[in-house]
Amino acid sequence: MIQPLRKLLPEGTFTAKKGLPATIVSRGLFVACYFATESYVVLVLTEVKKLPADLAGLIVAAGTLSWSSAVWLQAKLDGKDHGMGRKRRVMAGIGFMFIGVAAVMLADGLPMGGIVFAVISQILTGFGIGLAHPTTGAITLQHAKAGEEGEISASIQFTDAFSPGLSIGIGGAFIAV
Repeated sequence: MIQPLRKLLPEGTFTAKKGLPATIVSRGLFVACYFATESYVVLVLTEVKKLPADLAGLIVAAGTLSWSSAVWLQAKLDGKDHGMGRKRRVMAGIGFMFIGVAAVMLADGLPMGGIVFAVISQILTGFGIGLAHPTTGAITLQHAKAGEEGEISASIQFTDAFSPGLSIGIGGAFIAV
């Protein structure tokens, strides 16, 4: 897979070279983390916690609402600071996601009260990706030279599709083992 990926992604992506390559790598990693975690939340809630699927779906929906709220906030902040705070928003978003993923693990591990942690996890991970995802898109396109916008946009789209597929597949393999 390495050789075709070298042709599809900007030079320096595998070494996380500063600028565009590092932005694409970081986006790929946090998107992979988010979607892999989200893929297994419903499994944990229905199979481990024995919640009905509709309730598990409502818990996951909390993350969607939180994501939407964060995107709205990010747009407002971006307009206010003219994009100067984008890197801080990406770091804050990843921080929220990190705490949210930890809350998912608590929701799975705690016999009682795990549902509260599940809701908290969805709100935090959703808010985190809502801050980081659109912001890294804007940062990535800032690196585009005239005429490269389509190629860079394709790299973003590829990363958004490839990294979750890989992480979900690896997660599924671990669960199967």
